[in-house]
Amino acid sequence: MWNSITARLSPAALALLVTGMPAWAQPQDTGIRSLPVPVPVDDAMAKMTDVAVHLVGAPAATKFGLSVRATITPKAGFTGKERPVVYLYASCDNEPPARTSGVPVAVVALGAVDAGEAAQTVITTATGEALLPSASIACAKLAVACKDCGEPPPPRPTNVELTLPVQDSKAPLMIDHAAVTLAGESGSKSFKLSFDGLLTPTKELTGKEKLVVDLYAACNGANLGFFAGAVEVGDMAAGKSARQVKKTADATSIVPLSRVGCAKLDVTCAAPCEPPKPPAEAGIHRLALADPGIRDFKFDGLSLALVGEPTSKDFGVAVDGEAMPGVRLTGDEKPVIRLYTGCGSGDRKTNVATVGLTNLPKDSAVDKPVKLTATIEAKAFVPMQDINCAALDVQ
Repeated sequence: MWNSITARLSPAALALLVTGMPAWAQPQDTGIRSLPVPVPVDDAMAKMTDVAVHLVGAPAATKFGLSVRATITPKAGFTGKERPVVYLYASCDNEPPARTSGVPVAVVALGAVDAGEAAQTVITTATGEALLPSASIACAKLAVACKDCGEPPPPRPTNVELTLPVQDSKAPLMIDHAAVTLAGESGSKSFKLSFDGLLTPTKELTGKEKLVVDLYAACNGANLGFFAGAVEVGDMAAGKSARQVKKTADATSIVPLSRVGCAKLDVTCAAPCEPPKPPAEAGIHRLALADPGIRDFKFDGLSLALVGEPTSKDFGVAVDGEAMPGVRLTGDEKPVIRLYTGCGSGDRKTNVATVGLTNLPKDSAVDKPVKLTATIEAKAFVPMQDINCAALDVQ
């Protein structure tokens, strides 16, 4: 009857009839919107792939329908009591629900999954209500929850071989190729590790270094997850030559073998591995001699040199020659060597060290030469390389 009446109404009358309907009877602006799932879903209970979440409803409404598809792979076998849960957010980050800083504006629990260890694909719909209009919902994240499950049952022992992707590291190595394979029971935290790689050190090795494989869980593409264990593979040979490394080792991890996702190479050293610095070369620095300007003494055949590291302020002073007294000696006369940074006519003399020699012998005859041969430790205000001349004086 309704159809026969509307068929006889004009378009204008029909529009008036629709406009005059109550709000509940008018068509709603509903739609289907795909929600992004910003991170691969991998929690303690299961790994979820091929995830698709669609929101159904009016943008201004807080009540909505949810369509979800996901392939769920249990990590330790489901009991049949677990339920996938969809968390909806107004702002998104790249963290799973357990670690995100975002606040969920809606939480929708889906139906229970089947018991067992096999992967299963869930395609389901549900209804929910958000704290904000559905237009404000920006993304969805999934997790598996179970209030009554307790500890998951231990997995049946299964021997597996797992080849890990090797991520970039800061180790001083150029990696031409590297294969890291784990072998053992999938649920065990102790297993075997096999390493096969062609490695070229990028710096000179001392022979004390060891090659270490770091294991990580919850890896996401090229991003490392959390550190799960380290396995010492073997010693690295000294030098920088390329070498083929083929080793097996016992490994332990804080997670079962099946949850180790990637590896990174490292080079460690228990003892200091840096090669010792070569000792600084000791040098002999002969000095020009300045005129001391004294009347009662002359010096003949005099040579003076500094011996030591050029940059050190501690060095030895070697003197050889003769002193010719012009007066009779009392035994109190003491030759001294004064060291300067410059002796040229335009240089400003700066006395940077004074080195005393042994007193001259008493009652030496006038004009009779007295031998001056000595080596003395000295300390200056400046490095040895900055000292350029000396003067011999008598106190």
